[in-house]
Amino acid sequence: MTLLRAKRLAGVLLTLAMAGAFAAPAQPKRVLILHSFSSGYFVNGLRTELNRQLPGRVDFYEHWLVSARSTPLLLTDVEERRLTTFSLAANETVVASTID
Repeated sequence: MTLLRAKRLAGVLLTLAMAGAFAAPAQPKRVLILHSFSSGYFVNGLRTELNRQLPGRVDFYEHWLVSARSTPLLLTDVEERRLTTFSLAANETVVASTID
């Protein structure tokens, strides 16, 4: 290899190395999760799957759409196993069912 070729190769390699060093980092994926009520059962699985399937960093933002209701809330025909992580406020009641 001649000295001129060696200098050219070194220049190309240096340029490639510098381009990689100054490349902008990949932006994280941003996921907004809106809750109408406590739903930890679903959200934990969603987080796990998105972290597994999406390359790079994933930022999760959560917001609860809780209103200042003063009227009682009655939830009917809710499967009992869905209530394991659900907490009720003083003016909320659930009529649960079990599916075999």
